[in-house]
Amino acid sequence: MRRFLPVAIAALVLGFCALAPAVAAGNQSLESVYKEPLLLPPASCRPAAAVRGVLFGKPFVADEAYINSCTLILKQKHKIYNRLVLNFLALGTPLPGQEFFSRGKVQPGVEVFQRLKNGEKMNGRIFEGGVKPSAYALHVRFGGRAKCPGRDTVPGSIALRFAGGDYVVGTFVARQSSRIIWDDETVVP
Repeated sequence: MRRFLPVAIAALVLGFCALAPAVAAGNQSLESVYKEPLLLPPASCRPAAAVRGVLFGKPFVADEAYINSCTLILKQKHKIYNRLVLNFLALGTPLPGQEFFSRGKVQPGVEVFQRLKNGEKMNGRIFEGGVKPSAYALHVRFGGRAKCPGRDTVPGSIALRFAGGDYVVGTFVARQSSRIIWDDETVVP
């Protein structure tokens, strides 16, 4: 029992330390998104996502990240199906090597979808480019394309906050995909 107590205390302290940034991220204002410096993960041929947040009041942890010439998609398929789509088509510029904010005349479109279990109706919110600036705040940064066997990847970082309190923050290495990204929208238990 005496050996277990220090390990348990250390685990609790580490758990609280990991929780604090996520809670702080959710409590920040929309304006703070524009001031956050976004660090890029190292370029890699292995796609990965360390993006977390809250969507529709439920935890969001991205399992997959895909990018094509005008779209970034972050998906979660375990326990809850979530899909966050950022559409940069109206901006008319290739994504790799760019940094975008949701300020100005032309803004990226944002689509958020969620399903708690298979067969259930999908919840969704769509914010077209040019919506009220108070609806969401976005800061996203893309690194350069990494040439990889099979499919190229693009590293990036995102900070997205919605007026209702939902948010998505973190880094990713997105797999280059074709223009159309197929999605089966299933929930994996």
